[in-house]
Amino acid sequence: MEVRVEVAGARLDKAVSELTELSRGLANEQIKEGKILVNGQVKKAKYTVKEEDVISYEVPQVEEVTYEAEDIPLRDCLSGCGCCSGQ
Repeated sequence: MEVRVEVAGARLDKAVSELTELSRGLANEQIKEGKILVNGQVKKAKYTVKEEDVISYEVPQVEEVTYEAEDIPLRDCLSGCGCCSGQ
């Protein structure tokens, strides 16, 4: 994906977080890995963006997480087991 900078002066990591759906932390990570380019070139997070710079980036794919319930035995505290106030 690409975005064009309309207002110069911000650090690259801040500009990416403001112009895209990436957080500043994720932007920093991707900048360090060389996955975010400015005008086709790798830049550091402290790079000051200029008007009309083109920032290229990728939105990482979200890993799908599946939760599976498991049976957990519960104690009947009301039966006087001594583990809580139901003694």
